[in-house]
Amino acid sequence: MTTLPPIQPRPILCKTPTTNNSQSSSSSSVFLIHSSSTQPSNVINTNFYSTNNDQTNNNNNNNTSQILPPPSSMPSTPLSSYEEFVKRLREFHRCRQTTFRYLPTIAGQVVDLQALYTTVVGHGGWDKVNDRQLWSIVANNFGIDSTCLNGTQALKNIYIRYLYAFEKISNGESIDSRDDDDEDAKRRNVSHLQRVPQSYNQTQHIVSDSLRAQYGLFRDFVNRNEYEKIELALLCGFPNELTFTLNTLLLLSSTTNNSITFQLYKCPRLLDILLRHIGLFLSNDPTIHDHYLKSLYDNIWSKHINYQMEQFWIEYCSSDILKQLLNIEKKSNLKSSLYNNFNLNSNENQQQQELRIEQILMIIRNFSFDRSNAIYLLDTIRPSSSITYIFLLLISYCEKKIELQKYAYDIWTNLASYMHLRSVGNDEGHFIRQLL
Repeated sequence: MTTLPPIQPRPILCKTPTTNNSQSSSSSSVFLIHSSSTQPSNVINTNFYSTNNDQTNNNNNNNTSQILPPPSSMPSTPLSSYEEFVKRLREFHRCRQTTFRYLPTIAGQVVDLQALYTTVVGHGGWDKVNDRQLWSIVANNFGIDSTCLNGTQALKNIYIRYLYAFEKISNGESIDSRDDDDEDAKRRNVSHLQRVPQSYNQTQHIVSDSLRAQYGLFRDFVNRNEYEKIELALLCGFPNELTFTLNTLLLLSSTTNNSITFQLYKCPRLLDILLRHIGLFLSNDPTIHDHYLKSLYDNIWSKHINYQMEQFWIEYCSSDILKQLLNIEKKSNLKSSLYNNFNLNSNENQQQQELRIEQILMIIRNFSFDRSNAIYLLDTIRPSSSITYIFLLLISYCEKKIELQKYAYDIWTNLASYMHLRSVGNDEGHFIRQLL
């Protein structure tokens, strides 16, 4: 019988620390860092419920561990001058118990606090910059000119909020020791200058009706309806407002729900304002001076964005129509025009202007399918001096623009059901009878 030697106990090595033990390891003053050395570890495992397989895997994969000092004693990357300044500033505000949650911004750009502090101190500090009104010079160093509304005031508020106390205390002054005899000053832990809000308060401009009645303020505000808002959007003359309003009118005019039908008689100036956007003005029209669209058309659109609608009518309408409707003499020796052909994509401005004409024509066409709007349109075009009447005739005789002519014919077709040709005068109905 063979006698076996007694089993010798194997040493228990330290297991690899897992995520479950991360909290206990982080609180210790030493950190375990695995190394490739073959020397056994002196750290004893206290987990006596580990299996042999776990111990074997630990022996194969993580043989030993090395005790090193904490990373605070290891060399780190030096901070830049700006980072060091922001770090000192944050520590300063933390000691004073003032908030410093994020870096300030102007127009979405982060303000360099170190550069702001250096610039103000270079001009003599806060007091001298204020006394000499040098904030515009400080703002120019940051690329903020007069086009940035309240840019200097924003820089001043940022300096008060973040750097004023830092400057005073750095110079050996104490901003909290003023008015020591005042009881309120003794109870005040934070200077009033540090209480500048970090965001703009919009609600400060809202005054309730009760306060208005108490202080005798004006309360009879005019509530604009939807029709007036559309007119005002067209009168402002902004291209983006015009585009949005035309798209809205296209949507409202094409609706089939009778409950929300757009009524033209509730917005009597709409058609005239729309047609003035395509250059149709009458010399004897007294309402031109009311909305200044004539001045806007002549001084801005015509000069700066090449908005010349008169050339469109000269290019595509006959000389007889131009003479009788617009009182324009068409020159026979006109060699070239600003308008060549819409399909040739000759000019982006020309395409945009013709698109405006097509949009307005489609709006009037959609309105003509409704009975009440058709009757209103018919009453509008009865006088020969009506801009709507002139516009429809110009498009109807615009033979080179068949797609626009089709829209005009649809309008005349819808209006024919309510039209009495006998009641139309010879001068007014001459072109209409010629079309028929």
